[in-house]
Amino acid sequence: MDAIGEESTGKRNLEKFGRKLLSTCRDHIRQSLLKIKDEYEDSEKLNTREALLIPVVLTIGEIIQYFPKLMSSAFHLFEALKTIISSVIFDKDEHSVINSAIPSVQALPCGSREQSLSRPPSTMSDQDGLDSQPASSQNAQVIPNDVLKAFKADRRALFTERIRAHAVLTVGKFCLMNEKIAKSTIPVFVKQLRLNGDHIIRNNIALLICDLCMRHTSMVDRYSAIVAAYVKDGSTLVRYQILESLTSLIKEQFIRWEGQIMYRFVSTILDENKVTCEYAKFCLQSASKL
Repeated sequence: MDAIGEESTGKRNLEKFGRKLLSTCRDHIRQSLLKIKDEYEDSEKLNTREALLIPVVLTIGEIIQYFPKLMSSAFHLFEALKTIISSVIFDKDEHSVINSAIPSVQALPCGSREQSLSRPPSTMSDQDGLDSQPASSQNAQVIPNDVLKAFKADRRALFTERIRAHAVLTVGKFCLMNEKIAKSTIPVFVKQLRLNGDHIIRNNIALLICDLCMRHTSMVDRYSAIVAAYVKDGSTLVRYQILESLTSLIKEQFIRWEGQIMYRFVSTILDENKVTCEYAKFCLQSASKL
């Protein structure tokens, strides 16, 4: 099938296949939600479920990258994945703050120039990369209300940490492709950075926000304080990774070498982990040469 290029003959057929594949992904997530509850106590079944579901979650992101016009068709999946990521709060009445340095962030108000994402995606314009599809097909519920209530009642997060970590990657692809979606999703990510105990999820979110600062440069000033606070994360992995990304942001002049960024960066040379401390010195020398 020739689907590459403006004059490709199979582009429409491939787009049709992508739409069908999104529907299959939706059905698979729904079915998994209904079955996984009985599999938590069986590690073998749970591993099998993860192996089946993770490619499904990642496929959603691949489809919308190939065909941005299908973003509205995938919008209900995007919202479902955000709910899955956020569901970690189901398992406790109160969560201890993992990183108190991360500031709270409110979603930007949607004025005349900021279209609301809470309305059906069928009302969004083609210029946003969102096509006009029937609302009935777009808003088909991925997570049934009774399933959501049952997980809340049992104080159990939706799916496993590995699946939620991969869900961050797919939600991130939506954010990278649409700045309005990114701005509305940042508060969800920030809450996870503050409260989520899984360092892989926090690491994926931290690196994603750095990518967003490069892709959507208007977001840099608003979220630079969040980026600066990553270096105080409790995980050595997160601190090490963010040092590398932060150095790149500074060297490529996406972030200015001043204020909180400079203060937080310099403080990393006192990191309790020797490897991270030495790497921080190397990054500091590299960043200060500008």
